[in-house]
Amino acid sequence: MSATERAGATGGARGAPGSETGPVLLLCTTTRDCPRTLEAALQVARGGGRELLALFVLDPALLQATASLLSQAGFDATERSAEALEPAYRSRAEARLGEIRRAALEAGLQVRTELREGSFTDQLEALLGEEGPSRVICARKRRSHYARLVFEQGLLEPLRGSVPLDEVEET
Repeated sequence: MSATERAGATGGARGAPGSETGPVLLLCTTTRDCPRTLEAALQVARGGGRELLALFVLDPALLQATASLLSQAGFDATERSAEALEPAYRSRAEARLGEIRRAALEAGLQVRTELREGSFTDQLEALLGEEGPSRVICARKRRSHYARLVFEQGLLEPLRGSVPLDEVEET
């Protein structure tokens, strides 16, 4: 399932991943505020005259792994915890995408946001084929369980070698 918002977009240019004409993809790996990452994405999009496309993938397997991490940390997390996390993550992801949209519009950029559900890798590969981003920017945030899992499980591998990837360190 894909929920897309368009603002100021006229149907961005599509191409092969890493093409000169594709949008700048801001890959959201956390629902937390990532000011350095957002600023980097805005600068790249502005500098190249590109549309900004922000994506958050709501992956049930990552939610289950997050619940497991919480359980290991001493929280009372059961198998149902992942199901309980889903509405909160969805709400936070939607809010985060809304913040990104507002910042991009304030910067005078064309922007689209997408919240997709399913396997992180499958959704990322599908988007790469559909959109052909010119560059991907994402946050590495140590305090986010979701982001840690994305990086620890190698879920960004479909990007490596196919499109320039900027990983911005957030505190």
